[in-house]
Amino acid sequence: MVTINEIAQIAGVSRGTVDRVLNNRGGVSPKTAEKVRRIANSLNYSPNIAGRSLAARKKALKFGVILYSDIVLFDSIENGIDRKSKELTEYGVELMKVHVPFHDIDSQINAMKELASAGVCGIVISPPDHPDMIEMIDSLYRKGIMTVTYNSDVENSKRLAYVGSNYRECGRVAGNILGLLSGFGQSAAAVVSGERIAQSHPERAKACIDKLLADYPEIRIADTAVCKETDTDSYHTVSALLAANPDIRLLFLNDLGVRGGVKAVQESNRRIHTVVYDRVSLFQEDLRQGRVSFLITQQPWILGELPLDILFRYFALDIKPTSSCYLTDIEIKVAENLRRPFAPYPNLL
Repeated sequence: MVTINEIAQIAGVSRGTVDRVLNNRGGVSPKTAEKVRRIANSLNYSPNIAGRSLAARKKALKFGVILYSDIVLFDSIENGIDRKSKELTEYGVELMKVHVPFHDIDSQINAMKELASAGVCGIVISPPDHPDMIEMIDSLYRKGIMTVTYNSDVENSKRLAYVGSNYRECGRVAGNILGLLSGFGQSAAAVVSGERIAQSHPERAKACIDKLLADYPEIRIADTAVCKETDTDSYHTVSALLAANPDIRLLFLNDLGVRGGVKAVQESNRRIHTVVYDRVSLFQEDLRQGRVSFLITQQPWILGELPLDILFRYFALDIKPTSSCYLTDIEIKVAENLRRPFAPYPNLL
């Protein structure tokens, strides 16, 4: 929901100047008018939507967001949620945040029930792939409460939309990176993944392996492992895997306890090219010091902001999602591009 004030701020002109340009009232130089229109178009500004946004203040909407207290990735997502929440507050939207453990499906479902009882009309959640979660989302749908999923998805539910990466594409990117790191010579690789709580982990792992098998036949898949999504378990899993396979030189860590896996690689005193997924804040120093070769990320700030935007457009502006899936860009991070600022997402809506 772009406002005239925001366009004015970006363009470096007054609100009145923007109003005159967008309403063709004249009195503005052609150069400035062209600049204002270009910015407005790039941000998908619509006077009709702006008017409806003002009317939305009378609806007193309430949204709920469920976050996981034991996963660092969600700190970056929560930053995006807080930015969007501050914006939506101006339109009378109340946001309720609930933190629950990632592995506790009962706590997640209970949190959804509590939010529904508190009067929310929309819920944002990164759901586990579990029949009880599908049933819960469908039950809320029948009551008129819409769910937007982020980061992980349950495709066969009645959720309103999904915001996140394409799991398989992420896995193929990881496989391609490992293949290129091999230098097209004989090498051994391993893939460590998290438990099948969410669709994303096993699908990323499988896509990575499939890519290596299809395009890099000189690379041998030495081992695969599944860990319990904690730093401690990842550490022990990777330590055992490396001890049993002294020839491993390529590693994809695709679990939530990946920090422990990186520590195990470091303690092995072996030159292992390691590709990790998400949690930019955790791996800045590892990338700089060469302990991690590449980090694949899915723009976590968008995962925080866009689901709330979708709910606001749906309930306040009567704008239905144009897609059931809003896929974030897959970004490859190295030490040199860690500080790249977050980008807006008008192209996704």
